[in-house]
Amino acid sequence: MKRISTIGLATLGAGLFLLSACGEPTPDEVRQRTSTIITRVIHETGQSIRGASEMKEVKDLVDSLQTMIPGLAGDDTIKADGLDLDMDEMDEKEAAAALNKLLATYVFIEDNVVSAGGDSITFQLQGATLCKEVAPQSCSGSFGGPVTCQTDPADLAECVKMVDQLQIRIKATLVGSDGVDLALQVGGGTLVTLRLRSDRVTVELDLDGIKAAAQHVAKVTGENIYLPQTMKGAVSSSLIINGPGDLSLQSAITRAIHVEAGDASEPVTIKAEARDPLTELRYRSSVPSLSINVDWGAVELLLPAKEVWDLARGTASLSLKGLTAKLTADKQGLTIKGVGLGPGPRAIALDGTPLVQVELQTFDMDLLPWQSLPKCVFKPGVDLKVKLNLAQLEPYVDDPIEAWALDETYSLQLGGGNPEVAPIPEQTAGFPEGGLTVLKGALQLKSHVQPASVDVPAGSCLRWSEEVAPGGHPLLGHFQSVACPQ
Repeated sequence: MKRISTIGLATLGAGLFLLSACGEPTPDEVRQRTSTIITRVIHETGQSIRGASEMKEVKDLVDSLQTMIPGLAGDDTIKADGLDLDMDEMDEKEAAAALNKLLATYVFIEDNVVSAGGDSITFQLQGATLCKEVAPQSCSGSFGGPVTCQTDPADLAECVKMVDQLQIRIKATLVGSDGVDLALQVGGGTLVTLRLRSDRVTVELDLDGIKAAAQHVAKVTGENIYLPQTMKGAVSSSLIINGPGDLSLQSAITRAIHVEAGDASEPVTIKAEARDPLTELRYRSSVPSLSINVDWGAVELLLPAKEVWDLARGTASLSLKGLTAKLTADKQGLTIKGVGLGPGPRAIALDGTPLVQVELQTFDMDLLPWQSLPKCVFKPGVDLKVKLNLAQLEPYVDDPIEAWALDETYSLQLGGGNPEVAPIPEQTAGFPEGGLTVLKGALQLKSHVQPASVDVPAGSCLRWSEEVAPGGHPLLGHFQSVACPQ
């Protein structure tokens, strides 16, 4: 019996210990977890931004694109010596400290706790506390003397009333040993959820919750807030720390999007397939490398045709079956893999009749140095087909549609076993508008309705001309296969 009693006491003690360890979360615990993760993420982000801005490969990429497409970078966005980004260590520390102070002062405090249970605790922002900082103030003072600022009591009372009626709450849920989910709620709707983990921060937007929150705000403020009749789906953005000096920024459609707005007779509809991730930007300092990955699913846009063409009637639509590409910039150069538009037709249509259809076979591309210019190497090649049927738009546009766009099918084929091309800069002798050098393989531009083609073999160049020779194709006649500049 003595042995059984000892075991029983030990079991009871262990159970009491576990119960005490699994008690309701406290404001201090939520604040500590939040602060630790935010501080680390801000630090890692600053390190990665500085590293990416100093990458020679990124500078070379920008210079190459600027050469191929003059004016692309603009005057202020990207500087000649790399990306114009500046985030020093002190800025990171100050940003983290300011955010943590804000949370500790106005959010995660005992006075804001409205409920707690299990692994969650809910805080409600109090107007009396918050409005002391955000309510408008009037300031006065003599020139060169002290300035006195004060809040009008009526303005302060109105602010307090508004904040309290909005019921701005943050529901904090502890996850695992160091994670926390923070759901921002207004009324009964969740606007956004912030998921904090030791290796990532994710921001989730729920369209259903946004609509419910907006309806509550409209009721409290007495203002009319326009909302689509249908708002469904969810999107997210994540900042992921894959390891030291390895950072990813991802976006995702975590639940298929369906938005409908406008009149019942003339609705605007947007649909997008779920994809996770949808895009990813990743920087790795150990290589170093910068990569961008795109993987869109099907997207559909329907809207009244008159929104596109003033005189048109019916419904205009854009259907995209997908978009894929993975770009990597490193010491080897620039590589783009899996460039494609997804399965099935991609089209712009009017009342279901296609106006423009595009087909593209998936390909890879390398951008490599060549003389003083970049050259593009395509694997296995490029096979693009565009079908135009704009004739049915003629009754709805002021200017006549060019003959080459009424009923035509064009193709661009670049083949010959990993073909290579390089740009010719503008203002080159004989090429005032620039051009293209075919270094390997062959390029063909072709019309499939009015028999016409432009063939550019290896060693020749493609040039644009303002004038079309008599009897020439109205579009392809502008392109010429000519000898390359010396």
